[in-house]
Amino acid sequence: MKIIFLFVLAVFAAGVGEASEFNYKRVLMAGTGDVGNLLVRYLISSDESCIFIQNLLPGGKGTVSAEKKICSLAGKSFDDGYTAVDVKEGAFKDGKLLFKIGVTPLQPIGESIMSCEVIFYNGLADHLSCQEKVEINEVTCK
Repeated sequence: MKIIFLFVLAVFAAGVGEASEFNYKRVLMAGTGDVGNLLVRYLISSDESCIFIQNLLPGGKGTVSAEKKICSLAGKSFDDGYTAVDVKEGAFKDGKLLFKIGVTPLQPIGESIMSCEVIFYNGLADHLSCQEKVEINEVTCK
């Protein structure tokens, strides 16, 4: 019985590790603003393809109360669902967090610019809702 307990304890201990800290030295783009009654910061890192959305405590000197990594668009991962995903611009406007994202699909048809809004659910960032804006850099084969 003691051996089973130690085995279970070892399995749980192996699964509990420290979460990796965000590397603020690798930030390429960032912004802070209000989304509804929330104080929100977004971060784009050179380390990962995800968009990091952080809820901040007002007056908390940058203290993060919640964080969400958004790593997909239309059900496809930024890493393997597209040839390239490029966050071109982020902005807070009218109580919303908006992005312009360049998306190159796996098929060689060129880049599309998407106008995206971060959708919040129960006070936390949940997902991107996007609409295509302009198609550029059409690829032609000869």
